[in-house]
Amino acid sequence: MWLEPWDGQTSFDPRQLDPYYVEICRRVRLQNENNRIVAQRGSSDAARINQPKAKHQGKDFTLPTGDPWTPIEKDSGKPLTLDGSGFHYRRIVNLLDGQRFIPAPLQTVFDADTNGPMQMVFAAVVRGQGETQGYHERRIAIPERLRPAFMRKASSGDSDMAQVASQRVSAVSKIVSTALRPALFALYQAAAENIDFKDPKAKAKAETSVDQFESAVDEDFFDHLFDEVAEPTGSAAANECRRRWIEECLWPSARNALAAAEVGSPFSGVRCYRARGAAKAKLDGAILGAFPDLLKRKPAA
Repeated sequence: MWLEPWDGQTSFDPRQLDPYYVEICRRVRLQNENNRIVAQRGSSDAARINQPKAKHQGKDFTLPTGDPWTPIEKDSGKPLTLDGSGFHYRRIVNLLDGQRFIPAPLQTVFDADTNGPMQMVFAAVVRGQGETQGYHERRIAIPERLRPAFMRKASSGDSDMAQVASQRVSAVSKIVSTALRPALFALYQAAAENIDFKDPKAKAKAETSVDQFESAVDEDFFDHLFDEVAEPTGSAAANECRRRWIEECLWPSARNALAAAEVGSPFSGVRCYRARGAAKAKLDGAILGAFPDLLKRKPAA
C-alpha cells in the first residue's frame, strides 16, 4: 500500500488487495531530492481501504482484513484495537466472551494432546495519534486440568469460563463503585456528612488509588479464575473459591489501596483519625453489604 500512488480521494476495495498487504494510514512518501531523503506528507478525505461495515456483520460476517489472528467486535464489526493499557484483565475477559468478540480463526484449539503446557498468548502493537504506544504481550498459563475447557466451543468464548470471568469482573467493579471509591472520598473530605463525588481534586486522588487496586487484582486474576472454573459450575466448591477470592484477595487489596491513600491525606490530629475511621468503616461495611450471600464476617485486620 505504501508503493501505490494516492490522491487522498480514492479507496481500494478489499478484494483488490494481496493477502499479505501492508497497510498505510497516512499520505506519507519518501523521495530522493538532490541526494537527500525528503518526506512529504498530505491529508486525505477518504480511507485508503473501503471497509463498509454492513459487509462485515450478521450471518454473512467475514473478517475485514482476512487476518487469522485478529478478533472482531461483534456489535461494531471492527477488528480489535488496543490502547496503552495493553492486555489488562478486563480486556482479556472481554476477548473470552463470545457475546462481545468473534474469535479469530486461529483462536480455536484443535488438539489438546499437545506437548508441553498450554498458554493463552496476547500480543499487539498499540497505535496512537501519529505514533505507536509500544508492543504489548501477555502470556497466561493454562492449568493441565483446564485443557478441555479450551476445546471446541470453549475456545470460541462460548463457555462457562467466560461467564464466570464476567461475574468476577462485575464483583471487582462493585467493590470499586460501592466501597473503595466512596471510602476514598470520605477520607479526602474528612468524613463530611454530605460527600461531594464531583470534587475534582478528590476524584483525581481517588482514581490513583483505584488504579492501584486494579493493578493488584490484575496480578493474579486468572489464577483465581481457573481455580473456580475447575470446580462444577454453581457448586459449593465453586462458591467457596469465589468467597476466598473476595475475602482474601479483593478485600485486603482494597484495604491496602485505602491505607496507601491515608499516607497522603492532608489531615492531622482528631480530623485525621475521624476521616480514617469513617473511610475504613465505609469500605468494610459496603463490601459486606455487596456480597451478603458469600461474606459473613470481616477478614482479619
